[in-house]
Order: sequence, then structure tokens, then C-alpha cells
Amino acid sequence: MFTVSAYPSDEILTTARAKAHVGIDASDTSRDTLIAEYIQTANATLYDETHIMCGPSTIIGRYDNWVDIVAYFEPVNTVTISYKDVNGDPQSMVEDTDFLVFSGYPTRIKFLETPDLEDEASDRITITFDTGYADTAACPTNVLQALRFIVGDYVDVRATNHIGGAVGELKRATTHLLKSITRRIGL
Repeated sequence: MFTVSAYPSDEILTTARAKAHVGIDASDTSRDTLIAEYIQTANATLYDETHIMCGPSTIIGRYDNWVDIVAYFEPVNTVTISYKDVNGDPQSMVEDTDFLVFSGYPTRIKFLETPDLEDEASDRITITFDTGYADTAACPTNVLQALRFIVGDYVDVRATNHIGGAVGELKRATTHLLKSITRRIGL
């Protein structure tokens, strides 16, 4: 139903902060690309486990009919809605006139207007959610710490594999922190 079209990169957890967390010297730039990839993958893991987007990102939902929407992810900053009218022409809806957004967790969308849609087409309605925290200060401390833990786990797994160890799952501390976040939001 929902597709993440863009995960955050390093707006919230920068490469420099991640390197400091895992004990890589700031002057060592040989692993910066790898750390940046770990940050992006950590953001995807965070979303998969908690439905929280740490940094700015976009989530898209596509629908065939008008139904009220419940979005189980956070934070939602803005919502835009477009649809294909009976002629197949793209149209935009106006918040507070055509639909209402009830912020919080979960975010709810209630349609006030339900125009006729293009016949026999799929994905006639597109809902775009701009989500994520704008900066590090806005991101909850436990969420930012979970992101750091996940990156640290990826670095540790890579180091273990280099010396012949087996690939493991996220460490117990990381898993516990993610579970405490999901309990807070009721997942």
C-alpha cells in the first residue's frame, strides 16, 4: 500500500557522527562511502522495525478508490493528494477543503470531497507523505541512538566477517532499543 520512494541519507546522523560512534578516526576517510551506505541502510532498518523516518523522506500510497487513510508511520510533515479525473487528467486536492489530515500516530486522512475517477484505471489516487525530522535536534534521543546502534552493528558484523566470523543479526541492545520504541508507538 505504501512505498518509501526516498530514505533519508545523512541529514540526521552524519558520517562524521557515525564514525565517532564506532571509533573510526575522523581523519580516516577510507570508509566514508561505506559508512554513508550503512547510515542509509540503518534508516531503512529503523523504518522497517519502528515505522519512524529519522530524516526527511517521502512515502507514497496509491489507491484505486476513495477510502479514508490510516498511515502507521511518523512523523508526517505534509500530505499532498492527486488523482486522475474521469477524463484521465491529473488533478490536485487542497488540504482543509478537499481532505483533512489528523496528525499524530497514526496519521489519519479524511476525504471531504470524492470526485469521480477515471474508469478502469488502477492507482487513480496518489497520496504523498513528506515525513521525517528536519534536523538532529528534532529527532527523539532514543530514535537517534537506535540509528547509531544499527550503524555500529553493521560495522561490527563487517569486522567479524573479515576475521572469519559468522554474520549475526542486530545485537541485543539494538533490538531492545527498537522494541522499546515500537512499544511507545503501539506497534
